[in-house]
Amino acid sequence: MFSTHLACESNDGESSPTNTTSTIPAVTLRTVTNFLRKGLPTDYPQPTKMGYSQRLSKELCAQLFCGDGLGSQGKPIPPLSMNNSIEIAPLNCSYDIDSFIAKAKSLSIAMQGIRVQFCPNPLQNITQNIHLFFPIPERLNSGKLKYHQIPVHHIPHFRLGTILSTLHLPLYVFLQSLYQHNSTPNSYLNNKTLQQWMDIGFLPALYDHYSTDILQHLPTCFDSAYMDVYARSRESGTKKVNQNPEIGRRQELHYFLPADQLENIWQDMVTFSLKPGYN
Repeated sequence: MFSTHLACESNDGESSPTNTTSTIPAVTLRTVTNFLRKGLPTDYPQPTKMGYSQRLSKELCAQLFCGDGLGSQGKPIPPLSMNNSIEIAPLNCSYDIDSFIAKAKSLSIAMQGIRVQFCPNPLQNITQNIHLFFPIPERLNSGKLKYHQIPVHHIPHFRLGTILSTLHLPLYVFLQSLYQHNSTPNSYLNNKTLQQWMDIGFLPALYDHYSTDILQHLPTCFDSAYMDVYARSRESGTKKVNQNPEIGRRQELHYFLPADQLENIWQDMVTFSLKPGYN
């Protein structure tokens, strides 16, 4: 990750950070774009695939991505190409990037820590197609492996928590080996699987690496976290809770984990996942 603050370059080449009080230097959107392009083919994205009829210069590309509104500045906008070769110049158009997705190999990407939910809410799962795929192997009767490109929202996963930053960055854990090729796609995990992941893997790793001042605030097991989440609704009565739309059935509880031990914790989780029966 470059930074928790992203800022576009102005016309004079100066960057304007979103938070001037932060000690973390701002990173321009052009820098992020160039960084991402290093992992893509040199001809991608092609202007024709983006809808433009000509190749975009670096300056024009940066202005379009930063949403400067070229039409309002009297600058020409590349015309959009239609299938019938008719060119139409859009009026007052601006473009902006409002989200990004990254595949993380370790929890250490959360350089300022994470807020964890030990009883994840299944309603926070990814339910719509975000056009990302994982190669999932299927063992054929012949013994060979055949790989299928499976949409991310069909792979069993849960939301572990949120990366602590000025941006809202949810953190998901995907369990690719739980995907069933011959069943209806279902990304939700049952409580038994979550309990195993938390009680046998994640929580022991936390208790091995964090000091008592951190551990005293954490639940000791998945069942404890589960009861805490539903305690308010059960004490108030289900009917009473349903009559009050401001009180949900669940009380979403988050626990802060500092960043200093996240790398060691995830290494323990990798070791745990390789054990027989848990891979």
